[in-house]
Amino acid sequence: MAWREPALTLLLLSDDDALVKLVHAVIRPPWKIDHRENLDRSDLFRQPNVRLVLVDDGVTKEGERGWLLGQIRQRASGVPLVYVADSHDLENERRARASGAHYYTSKPVDEQQFVQVLRSFLKRPA
Repeated sequence: MAWREPALTLLLLSDDDALVKLVHAVIRPPWKIDHRENLDRSDLFRQPNVRLVLVDDGVTKEGERGWLLGQIRQRASGVPLVYVADSHDLENERRARASGAHYYTSKPVDEQQFVQVLRSFLKRPA
């Protein structure tokens, strides 16, 4: 039996159908998507080999965003973080960047630019 490298996992936290569809259109092996529409505080990182995290902050309440970003920073240190704000807010952007977001944008996303950015993160060495 041949040895196979494990799939690289993109943790996608979003309940936005258009954004989810856009991400699915870009992802190809060796990548796979662990998609969550709801946050389960006890099992946020259930898939191994998470190498990219994409957070759509519409998936959580304003008061929980700091907790979520802290969990990502703690459990996926060094993993690139793409942050999509439901709507732009300067304080929200500051919090995302201070928590290590490598890319920040707000809805509606510029699909062409977003796809280019996402592909650049997918090409990074794991």
